[in-house]
Amino acid sequence: MDETAKSFVRTLIVLCSLSAVQGIWVVPGHCPSDRPVEKNFNMTKYAGLWYEYLRPDDNYAFLGDCNTIFYTAHHNGTIGIRTFREFPENLGYEVDETFAVFTEPEQNPLEGRWNISYRWNDPFFANHWILETDYDNYSVTYFCREASPDTSFDDFFIYTRKSSPSAETRARIDKLLHRYYKSEYLFKQKQGGECHYTSEQSLTDSP
Repeated sequence: MDETAKSFVRTLIVLCSLSAVQGIWVVPGHCPSDRPVEKNFNMTKYAGLWYEYLRPDDNYAFLGDCNTIFYTAHHNGTIGIRTFREFPENLGYEVDETFAVFTEPEQNPLEGRWNISYRWNDPFFANHWILETDYDNYSVTYFCREASPDTSFDDFFIYTRKSSPSAETRARIDKLLHRYYKSEYLFKQKQGGECHYTSEQSLTDSP
């Protein structure tokens, strides 16, 4: 399959999957403003490479498999984000670059509340909050954006520092699921030995 055909199929995956997401993950009401998040947030410690471990169901298949995300803290206060994803059926891979800003950058102590820009809705910003992290092993992130004047998308993602997290980290994640989400609705990402990571996923910086 040539690159043009692969690009066309990837586009179809995105469109079909976005339709599925809109049918399942839309919830009544606006995005909350009072959800507890990580306090005394340390962006320097949080920066670097993370592996997507759990995401909402498999209706996010358009995001690909073997996803990694690399955060870079910039001096101007923005957060560079580079996401790498593989597509099924040998459809290749994609590197997505965007950025985020702290919702309240002057807040003291700083909280893990970001507004993130997505390329398909630029310059729209969505909530991207770090609810809990130990910086070295796991991170629970919360995503929300308005779907309409009366509804919103509301989802959780869990990231790990290692592609194959330790038994201790997995046990910790199991406890977190009971606190934040219903685990039966989460889909375990392909990582570790199931993936063929490329040199682009080892980049030490993001835009």
